[in-house]
Amino acid sequence: MSKRMKLEEYAEQVVSHLPCSKWEKRDIKDELMDHLNSMKSELVEEGYEEQEAVLLTVQRFGPTKTISRQLSESMPLIDKYIRK
Repeated sequence: MSKRMKLEEYAEQVVSHLPCSKWEKRDIKDELMDHLNSMKSELVEEGYEEQEAVLLTVQRFGPTKTISRQLSESMPLIDKYIRK
């Protein structure tokens, strides 16, 4: 994970691995971006520089593959079967 990774790139990497339609991916990405931006804003309010806040946000959320796996596992089983 690069130090200069943007939250948008991070969210895109998370949803790119999900077994769902591009519309569902867009919705999930939008929701994830809300969470990421909220955490980044809180860190900026605490006094962190913008880029540092982005880096901390990404670190706190964790590796993209881990988040993707957790999201995939939380999708209803029937939906996974139909999508495959």
